[in-house]
Amino acid sequence: MARIEAAPTELRVLAWLAFLADRPLTDGSDGTNGDGLHKFFYLWDGQLAPQVADALRLAGFVGKAAIFAEAMAMFGTPYPTGRAARTPHFAWSEPRVRLSDTESIVPDLNAFDRRLMALGRRFGPMHALWPDIQTWALGRPALAPWLDAARAGVTEEERLRWLLGQLTFRMAPHGRGVLTAPRTYATLRASALFNAEMLNGSVEQFFSNSSGDIAPEVVDALRAIGLDRHADTVRGRMVLYPAPYPRDRAARARAARARPGLALALDNLTGDVDDGAIHPALLAYARRENVLPR
Repeated sequence: MARIEAAPTELRVLAWLAFLADRPLTDGSDGTNGDGLHKFFYLWDGQLAPQVADALRLAGFVGKAAIFAEAMAMFGTPYPTGRAARTPHFAWSEPRVRLSDTESIVPDLNAFDRRLMALGRRFGPMHALWPDIQTWALGRPALAPWLDAARAGVTEEERLRWLLGQLTFRMAPHGRGVLTAPRTYATLRASALFNAEMLNGSVEQFFSNSSGDIAPEVVDALRAIGLDRHADTVRGRMVLYPAPYPRDRAARARAARARPGLALALDNLTGDVDDGAIHPALLAYARRENVLPR
């Protein structure tokens, strides 16, 4: 915070605009339902709303600045930067209706939620700001030396991480976007999604979640990045399900209930693919396909 606030004005504005545009948790699959602005103020991001508002104004993003200011005004004056003071406005802060020890019902949205989400629909997806931010930044000669130096210092690993993040939040949820995406990006997304699910929980988690819908594409993707053994392992577990392979999560859950031991068999597979080979293979593939951001 201190370094950003001490930076020259245009660099400070760029930093806060980039912060706003790079809010993946607030945009969902495409951000068009208004959930972006709604979640921004609900989550900890909202504590930085004054800096973001100032950046939108100084950059000349008049329409966006006006909508953002209207959203801030909903919380009263002075604007509460502390999250504890903002969350009581949201229905999500109300007690959930417990159905069981593991299930509950989230309260319906209230009038405040609906109004903020309406503003969010007018504001649009956060990531949609990037073209305007780029145009603004490239039109500021004072930023050119900093941009050149910053670009030169970005490692391949950082470029890959950025690319995978963009694929995650711009494609359809749960990996379904790989079914229609260009081959190279589909390969990267499918492999990275499998890796993330496996590292977060297990191979069983991959198959039991919606991500398991694209298991056939994961097999092809792992082969494409040069990991035939990993692909064979995933293919070998797909055949534990009824044929044809069920691309529906509920159908896979029914199959698991009907076949005791299936979940354990899938879980035991994790050690065979958790060897750290997937991420380096992704980097090598992206380099070979020349898709690392420049």
